[in-house]
Amino acid sequence: MDARPKTRQIHRERKAPTPQPPRGAKQIIIPMNRPQYDDLWHQPDRLMYWYRLIERLGRNSLVGTTVRDAAALPTHLAADEHHADWVGRKGDIATTVGDGCVLGVALSASSADDAHLQEAYGVFAAEARDVEPEYAPETVNTNGWAATRNAFLA
Repeated sequence: MDARPKTRQIHRERKAPTPQPPRGAKQIIIPMNRPQYDDLWHQPDRLMYWYRLIERLGRNSLVGTTVRDAAALPTHLAADEHHADWVGRKGDIATTVGDGCVLGVALSASSADDAHLQEAYGVFAAEARDVEPEYAPETVNTNGWAATRNAFLA
């Protein structure tokens, strides 16, 4: 007879439990699509909400809170600026992203020239070097603006 035995297998040697991902391994994602982002700059009541959210994120290192393991720092980045009116003044928001995660957001309050963008993108560079002192991305995809390229070459 080919009946199945009614016994269960016993594993006398237990396997080690799978390690949990380290704390902070999940990325922080700000749920916003492009129309919401564009509308944000024209609605003062909603602007304060996002300002407070970003300011709270700014109290800690944005890179350090999203990437805890130095090996997980992205090797390929994208960087761009968004021209915006900030409290009645023209400004540029320098944004650095990598591996689908926002890693750096800084305001260049006056103009998008070499010195101001170096300062704005320098916030990301300093935070990334707090995680890994020898960090240098392999590539940075920019929009071709000379000041943006110079900011990452400095």
